Amino acid sequence: MLCLSYDGDLYLMARHAPRKRWVQEMMRDPRIRMRIGGTIYPGRAVRVTEPLPDHPVARAFLRKYVALEAEHVRALPETPGSEEERAEVWTFRVTWDGEA
Repeated sequence: MLCLSYDGDLYLMARHAPRKRWVQEMMRDPRIRMRIGGTIYPGRAVRVTEPLPDHPVARAFLRKYVALEAEHVRALPETPGSEEERAEVWTFRVTWDGEA
């Protein structure tokens, strides 16, 4: 799981998302509990379904995890490799209980 705080929101990214048990469970029930610094925070994790190309969150993930500064982010025109080799990545936005 990759985590990123951007503009006051927490985003989670899952590589090979359809195969991950925690992703399947969040899709069935978006209620989550995250432990941060010894404290447990209840919230909801909802999948981001709009495309992220050129989205500031996508650029922030690249900056944090790939050390790449990119002004423009774009999707690849074709899927690289076979279906088994492809790392399908899903993004989730976390809202904490009490937020709108």
